[in-house]
Amino acid sequence: MSRQDRYLAFSPGMLARLGEAGEAAYYKKGGYIFRDKFHVPSVFILLEGKAAICKNSASGGQRTIFILDAPTLLNEPGGQNLAPSADCVAFNNCKVLAVDTKAFFDLMAGDFELTKVVIDQITHKTRRMYRQLKNTMSTTKAEKRLAAKLWKLCRDYGKPAGTGTRIDIELTNASLADLIGIRRETVSRALKTLQDEGLIVYKKREIIVLNTDELSKYFKSM
Repeated sequence: MSRQDRYLAFSPGMLARLGEAGEAAYYKKGGYIFRDKFHVPSVFILLEGKAAICKNSASGGQRTIFILDAPTLLNEPGGQNLAPSADCVAFNNCKVLAVDTKAFFDLMAGDFELTKVVIDQITHKTRRMYRQLKNTMSTTKAEKRLAAKLWKLCRDYGKPAGTGTRIDIELTNASLADLIGIRRETVSRALKTLQDEGLIVYKKREIIVLNTDELSKYFKSM
C-alpha cells in the first residue's frame, strides 16, 4: 500500500465477505472497468494493481483524475441508480471485485466498520479532488502544475534512488498530459524546465526527483 493510502482500508475479513458476495475479474492495462454514463449494477473494489479514474473534456481529450492503488473502492455505491460520472481504466494489469449494489448495501447494513471504510474512502477522494482543482487553475504555469503533480506522485509512489527519489510508476509525456490537463508538447517543455532548474532527472519514462523540498518550494512560489 502506497503512502497515499491514509484512508481507512478494507480489512482481510471485509474483503473475504465481499468476495463471497461478488465476483473477481482480471483487466489488462488500458481496459475499461466501467464507463462514464453507462449504468453498472455493481460496486467495484480494486484488489490488485492500479486503476485510473478519467474524464473526457469538451474538446474530446481525456484527463486522468486519480491513479488508485489496491485495495480501494473504485466507484461510489449510489442508492439512486445513478450511472458513473467518469471512466475507470486499468492503469496496469489488475484484479477487480464486482459486488452487486444491493448485496453491498446489505453488507454495509450489518457491518458498521465497512460503512466507515466506504465513507472515509469517498471523503478522501473528495479532498483529493479539491487539491486537484487548486493545482489545475488555468492561470498556473505548466511547469508549476507539473511540479505539483510530480511532488504528489513522488510522495505516493516514491522509492529511494541514489541522492533522489524515483517515482515508481511508468510515466510518459502522454500520461503526464492526461494527469494535469495540458498538451504533450507543453509537458516536454515543462519537463525540460524542471530539469534545467536541477529539480528532476527524466529519462526512459523514469522520473527522479532530486529534492522534494525544493520541488515543493518551486510550485508554491509566485
